[in-house]
Amino acid sequence: MADDRNPDSQQARFVIPGLADPLPPAQAEAAPAQIPAEPAPAVPPAMEAAMEAPVPAPVAVPRADRAPDSTDAVTAAIKRNQRRGALIALGVAIVLALGGFVLWRTQRSLLPTPDDRAIETVREGLDAFGHIPKEMRHVAAAETLAEFESERLPKSLRTMLLDVSDARWGGGTMVVVLSPMADGKLRDEWERVCGRGPRILADLAEMKPLERGGYLYKRCDWERYRFLTEDEAAKADAGLLVLAYLIYDHLEENRALMPEETALLRHLTADTALIVSVPPSFERRFE
Repeated sequence: MADDRNPDSQQARFVIPGLADPLPPAQAEAAPAQIPAEPAPAVPPAMEAAMEAPVPAPVAVPRADRAPDSTDAVTAAIKRNQRRGALIALGVAIVLALGGFVLWRTQRSLLPTPDDRAIETVREGLDAFGHIPKEMRHVAAAETLAEFESERLPKSLRTMLLDVSDARWGGGTMVVVLSPMADGKLRDEWERVCGRGPRILADLAEMKPLERGGYLYKRCDWERYRFLTEDEAAKADAGLLVLAYLIYDHLEENRALMPEETALLRHLTADTALIVSVPPSFERRFE
């Protein structure tokens, strides 16, 4: 048995730097020789100073300065459109309200409105006009208008209505209607209805009864009223025609004209040129 303390009898040991325990000779022969490390390259002073400088803290960016994501952008667009739509709707509502107010002010009647019972009575009377003899319809229309318009027509026009209902056949209504106008009554109203009023009235006295209605219609430009046609006016008595247009203009000027009144005025004038202007010799036939 070999002596462990004899160096000749012990296996040679090799020590590799960096290892605490020496390796056996076989492992030492297999271990590669250690290559010394290359020195690290020198760092430039500027870079070294930059590396040693403290890193700045991150700067907080306000939310308003950051680009919103797609969801925020869509939400903001929807809210803007909603606000814009609400403003447009409010503007339209204001315009409609103002328009309705103006329309109400411009269409509101300036004359007292008859009660419903009076209007219904006139409607029932209009339905019965077909049973009234044709030569008496203008009388019934004049009497109905005089009563129905007790608070809507000037006294002078209501007086004319009562007078023409009492006018005798054959004499016409020219004197009944034109006499007050010759005295200066209704001068402004007549000039509004017919701009050449005074001159035209003078011409009527020299014309035949059946020529007066058409002459008045053309010379006074009554087509603008959309009341009677030229043919209907040509068949009407001149006095009743003038009275009808005076009443029509007064009611229309005061935004108070009703369909029932228009119908009565048509009955007041319809085919009256021959009826009212019947020669006196024919008067007895109607008594």
